[in-house]
Formats: sequence, structure tokens, C-alpha cells
Amino acid sequence: MFASLYRSAPQTPDEAALLRAALHDANFGVVILDVEMRATYINPAFRRMWQLPDAKADANPAFVALMYHGRDTGAYDIPARNVDVYVAERVAHVKSGDPQPRDLRLRDGRVVRFQCAALPSGGRMLSYTYVTDIVRHSDELETLEVALNSVSEGVMIFDPHLRLQFINRSALSTWKFDEAWIATKPTFPEMVREARWTGAHAVSPEKLDHYIAARIAIVVSGDPHPYELRTTDGRVMRAKCTVLPGGGRMITYTDVTDLVAPALDTAPAIVPA
Repeated sequence: MFASLYRSAPQTPDEAALLRAALHDANFGVVILDVEMRATYINPAFRRMWQLPDAKADANPAFVALMYHGRDTGAYDIPARNVDVYVAERVAHVKSGDPQPRDLRLRDGRVVRFQCAALPSGGRMLSYTYVTDIVRHSDELETLEVALNSVSEGVMIFDPHLRLQFINRSALSTWKFDEAWIATKPTFPEMVREARWTGAHAVSPEKLDHYIAARIAIVVSGDPHPYELRTTDGRVMRAKCTVLPGGGRMITYTDVTDLVAPALDTAPAIVPA
């Protein structure tokens, strides 16, 4: 927002003073560079973020000097041998005026989102915002997805409206869903009704409507009792629904063919095949 205001030149002295007052109180870091890439303004949040002394900040340092200050204080989560290359890349990024946000990882575990805006004067406005919690959550989700994609059990996770949030590779393969269709985040009822076309379920046509209705009812009610599903490739999958905090659902599918196959004739599935 402030960058767009700075881009709308010309500014009267009063307007410039008002903008600087707003930036002074902002909780994110701001640096304004002139056309020679020297700092003409550094707000208090940036000074705190990078432990920059007022004497150095008020001396109109070049952007490269600010980068080397971060090196000298050990701020960057970068091996020492790579810091000079990192600084050169960051300087080139700012000189180019590239507005693409970039996340900077600090040695203390914090993450700062950096963005550069080109100003009409040829200078730059740089903003620095802490996004540690968001990035950490994203990292945790990525780790969880990798783990879930490594297990043989099928896993599906749905939001409180039963719209798909995650499906691992095993479940995708077992139930023969089209990946492009899955990317649209269908609801669980829509996914079960897709059984009419996927050919993954060993259910006779005359029993299919009952099968679909029973599957949907189990998940809607959050019934935690396991039940067995049979696939057209001869496997028996034990399904279990778990109600998640917030009202979502997790459904797991475990291949129990070797345990159940000998008793298939005498042990009916909870959802009839």
C-alpha cells in the first residue's frame, strides 16, 4: 500500500511528511533508496529487525552496506562461504526492481518476506515483514504431505463441508481418481458418486446406489467404526473415518487382503459389496 502511494508522484512536502510518519510507526521494516541505491530513509522497525544502530542508519548507507551489516551480525541462514554470492544476488535483485516477494530465512529461525518496489524517481522502496508462523506452518504441511505420500495406507482429509483438502498417492491410485478432477477439490459425496465411472469398486450395478448412500452416511455422521471395501483388482481395504478438530474428516484405507481374504465368504463388509 505504501509503495503504491510513493509511486503516485508528485508529492507535496506535507504529503511526504505524512507518509514518513506512517512508515515510522509501521510494524514492518521499510527502506527507501535513491537512484544510486543509497538509503534516504530507514524506519525503526527495520532498525530493530536487523539490529542496525541509528548512527549507521542515519548515515545514508548503500544497500550493499546494509546487506554486509546482516552478514557481520550473523543474521542470514547462509553458510559463510556463500554469503558474498548471496549479497551479490540480493543487490542485483533490488537493482532490477523485481517486485516478486522473496522469503528470507534468518539464522535464529525467523522468516522475513522481502519485497522491492521501483519508484518514479528511479529509487526503490523495500519492505520487510515477519512471516515466520506462516512459513513454518507451510513447512510443516510440506513435511506432512511427504510423509503421507510415503505410506502404503490411503489417506484423504476433508474440511468441515466435506470438501477434499488432501489425498495421498496411495488413495489416488487405489480409487482410480483422475488427477485433474481431484485438483478441483471435490466433496466426499462427489468422490463416492464417481465410483460409477472409475471402475475401482467391486460392487454390482444393482447395489451401487445403496453402496454410495451408505458410504456417504458413514462419513457425514462421523461413524468411527472400521468397514471393509472391495476393489476390482481383488483387494480388501479397511476404511475408517475420524472426525478432526474443527469438524473435518480424515478417512484412512488399509489393505487387509491377506488377513480377510480367507474369510471373505463368511465375513460380510459393513458396506455391502
